[in-house]
Amino acid sequence: MEKIIGLKPSTNNALGLHDPASYLCRVWKYAVSHSCLLIRAGKIGSHPPKTFYLLFEGVSHFLGPLSWKGADLRVATTEELIDFAKSYNISFGPGTLCIFETPEVSVKLLTTNFVTMMSEPPEIMRFQNEGDYGFDGPAFTDADAEGNSAV
Repeated sequence: MEKIIGLKPSTNNALGLHDPASYLCRVWKYAVSHSCLLIRAGKIGSHPPKTFYLLFEGVSHFLGPLSWKGADLRVATTEELIDFAKSYNISFGPGTLCIFETPEVSVKLLTTNFVTMMSEPPEIMRFQNEGDYGFDGPAFTDADAEGNSAV
């Protein structure tokens, strides 16, 4: 599965997930040389594990924790983007502010105009000893969602 998500201002659920609140998201890797941020999302309590990856390219800013519950992604309006840039004294060219909205936290990242949704991490974002990092590891659990596991 590989799907490019068109990033246009939206109210919610740009990924089109059924029950996005039932996913746990984690920052999985950031590649400085490519300004790529990889987020791993897994359905809590699913057996076998239902995971996917989101690759954001051209990421210049990230605001939020390294893991959070909820994969309800939306794209900010132009006004929200301008307010974000002013709040953090950011000068930038074309870009999109992506927001994961949850009741507990708002995760924001400034990126170029697309994100790719995939079932496996892309080659440039794989760890050298990938087997050591559990890409096919156990299901996400409720303890993960409560922040009781290492990121």
